[in-house]
Formats: sequence, structure tokens, C-alpha cells
Amino acid sequence: MPDRPRRTPTRTLPRALGIAATAALALTAAAAPAAADPAGERPPPGGRIAFDTDTGGERYDDTVTVIDPRGEVRADTGDLGIDVSGMRMSPDGARIAVQGFSGPAPRAYILPVGAGGLERIPMEHGGLQWQPDWSPDGTRVAFAVEDPCMRNCPVVEDGVHTYTVGDEHSRPLLDARDIPDHTSVLWDPREEWIASHPRDTVSRPRIDLLDRETGETVRSIGMESRIFRAQWTPDGSRLLIATVEGPEGGEQTTRAWTLDRGSAEPREEFSLPGFTPFDWSADGEWIVYPGPGGQEEHGVHIAPVDDVGDSRLIHETAAPPRHLTW
Repeated sequence: MPDRPRRTPTRTLPRALGIAATAALALTAAAAPAAADPAGERPPPGGRIAFDTDTGGERYDDTVTVIDPRGEVRADTGDLGIDVSGMRMSPDGARIAVQGFSGPAPRAYILPVGAGGLERIPMEHGGLQWQPDWSPDGTRVAFAVEDPCMRNCPVVEDGVHTYTVGDEHSRPLLDARDIPDHTSVLWDPREEWIASHPRDTVSRPRIDLLDRETGETVRSIGMESRIFRAQWTPDGSRLLIATVEGPEGGEQTTRAWTLDRGSAEPREEFSLPGFTPFDWSADGEWIVYPGPGGQEEHGVHIAPVDDVGDSRLIHETAAPPRHLTW
């Protein structure tokens, strides 16, 4: 990919707020009317934000908390009995598709918000289930399936599967030969493509656009560094992509990109220091990410994409939030 100027935020990220400032901000947010921004500027977007935290006890005891963009808690699951490794909020905010571990293999689940525990996405013959994503209407989940026997179990159909909420089984959509070594599925709202990226995005980071019917690669978009998250906007006009560059354990940088549907060149929107997992609001105009609050308290922050320096702590947490979905 040719070098080109990178867009940078107009302001750097603010320093951690003091305890008094954090308390004042929280009181201001609580007192503000629903249509107003706590700072008197543009309002935050609607919808729900979910994040998981590790209680620090035994394994498989992750908790998922659901808040609104002002930080008010809407649901809290308690121990789920799994280690969460990825989440996607449904379009209506009523369910969360979860990737998690209760042993050595990744499984896909559906978590109704405030209405019960995890529901395992069923598969007739098993298999590893990776990175579930919602259909645009929120009735189906697509996910990648991998043979746990290194492709020596002929009964397991590798590839992309779909599951309709309430069905007894999931169904194959694309064969594994169409998506070699891919473990992410990004459902195109216009039902034309499946966007995906391979598990190994270090040696050749890229997004592949696959024909939804044939599985053939329509286009590959190269990225500059490892991809750790991507999603479509609800209207299908753009892909929103998050990458991280730098060595494990060393200085890293998280970058945010947008790719217009008809473009072959992604555009950088902003960067964050370190490895900072984040998610976009549905319209792609805001982000949510974990970070320290006053005197290093952990919490959930939101910021407008065009000025990530204008971030604010909306919800404090006892342990660092890990995976977030909006």
C-alpha cells in the first residue's frame, strides 16, 4: 500500500481526571436532560454498550454488563461460566452474540440482554465456532466453523455457517475452500458479500470481500498492520476497521480506518496509543473504548470519531473492561 499522509486527531488524549473532576462529570451527566450532551455539545448516540470484565477469581467466570451511552447500567449478567473472547451487539440491542471458552475450544453463544443466561448456538456435529456476527435484521448469526481434528473429521463442515435464532441447528453457508484460514465473518447489510479476514493478519493483513452465493473473492484490501476488528455500517456503505501495529509487549499503536464500499483504499480516521480495543457506534461517528479514569480507576470511555481527544469517562469499573460492543 503506498505511503500517504495520515489524519491525526486535533487534540491529544486528555490526561486522567482527578477524583473530584470525575465525580463532577458523573453528577453533571446524571443531571443532564436525555437529549443533551453533558458538556453542552452534541448528544451521544443511542443504543446500548456491552463490555465484559474478569472478576479475578476462577477461570470461566466473566461478567457482561450492558450500559447506555451515558453509563447507566441496563443489565448485568453475573458469572457466565465462560471466558469471553469477543462480542457483537444485535442491531436492536436485545441480544449479544458472544464468542467464548469453557474449555480449550471456542464456542458461539447468544446472550439475551436482561432476559436469562447464555444460549449455546447449536451445531449438529460440533466444530470450533469463531467470531459470530449478526444479519442486518437481527434474526440470524453468521460465524466461521473449523474442524477440531485439523480437517480430518469429515463430518464437520468447515466454512461459514448461519443460525436463525430459535432453530435447532445452524446451516452451512460457504464451504471452507472458499474462505481458507478465515475466522471472522462480517455480514454485508446489502446481502451481497461476506467480508472476512484471515486468522493470520500479521504476515499479510487484508480484508477479503467474498461473493455471498459462490464464496469467490471479489476483492482483497491490503492493510498496513494486524487487523483485530472490523464491521459494516448499518447501511452497508462503509467498512470500519481497527488495526494494531508494534511488537507484543512493546510500544503499540491502535489505528482506526474507514473503507467506502466502492473504494480500494482505506482511509485512516484516528490513532490511539498502545493496544486499545475499541468499537464503533452503529453510524461510525463515535467510539467506545476502555481506559483509566481518575487516579487510574478503570472504566468505559466514549468519544466522537472526528475528535478522539474529546473523550469522557461514562462508567467506572472495578476491573479493566476487555471486549466492548456498541
